[in-house]
Amino acid sequence: MTGSRPERKASAPGPSRRALLRALLGAGAVAGLTVPHPAQALVMGALRLLVPGGQGGGWDTAARIVGQGLLDEGLVARLHYENYSGGWGMRALIHLIAQGRPDMMMVQSQSLILTGLTGDFRLTFRDVLPLATVMREYQILVVERDSPFTTARAFFDHQRQNPAHTPVGGGSARWGLDHVCAGLMVEAAGGNPAALRYIPHDAGTEALNALLAGETAALVTGIAETRQAVLGGRVRVLGVTSPERLWGYDWPTLFEQGIPMIFQNWRGFFAAPSVSADARDRLTRVLTLLTTHAAWTRTCERMGWLPSLTVGDGMGAALEAEEARMKTALDRLGFRKG
Repeated sequence: MTGSRPERKASAPGPSRRALLRALLGAGAVAGLTVPHPAQALVMGALRLLVPGGQGGGWDTAARIVGQGLLDEGLVARLHYENYSGGWGMRALIHLIAQGRPDMMMVQSQSLILTGLTGDFRLTFRDVLPLATVMREYQILVVERDSPFTTARAFFDHQRQNPAHTPVGGGSARWGLDHVCAGLMVEAAGGNPAALRYIPHDAGTEALNALLAGETAALVTGIAETRQAVLGGRVRVLGVTSPERLWGYDWPTLFEQGIPMIFQNWRGFFAAPSVSADARDRLTRVLTLLTTHAAWTRTCERMGWLPSLTVGDGMGAALEAEEARMKTALDRLGFRKG
């Protein structure tokens, strides 16, 4: 969102807005401050974004892009990011609940549902407060730029005949988001998902590095984790799980290659269950307001995301429905807990 700025007068310059703020708040406070846009009412003075994985992964990318949007629109004054890797996102979930901070929210995705269905963890999405989902994202199949495979069909034909020697990497645990997506790709291509050799990694960046090092034959992950590597020519896209080619990107879909596979991940935010109703409303409001601005739509187009806002109780109901779909997918792929 852009707003009109007051015209500068020709008189001798007085102290800048930053200098005035420094005098009022102290240098330490201003060091981490972005002055809110004059056309937008400030909703929160400070916000902490908790990320369940390392820097550069899908969670981290989503959190930082959302955070920058909140700053740019003047919805928050200060942002602090906390990266809590480990336990496939459970370490961050435990931290969120234990902290109980009214100024903290955690980014999450489909992985939260799958961890609850497949892991040895007692905590699920029901143990935290849903605030809002802000977008959806398709998954992507990529190979190293010198790979002999030029189409998704050629890759999966080879994988079907040589599964043990065609490892596929992902930025999630076994039976996590990327593993399930890769298994559904294999199934849609006519192969046996139980024969898939999946190599798990703690984040999309680690999985990408493994691909580039030749440790895996292909990578299945989110677009955000691989977008820069694709644009930089380090990897090639074999297929996207979208029904048609994404606006602005001439990447082939799996569907157009005769592989009937459409799959979406979501990115959303959660708060600790102990926060007050006022705190929950405030956190939800900043996310809701962000998605109303044209700049957010442009950001989503640039990243290959789909703007998608689901709030509060509606988000909770959507998670319940998503859990049922993921359970069906796991059953089809042969998952057995324990």
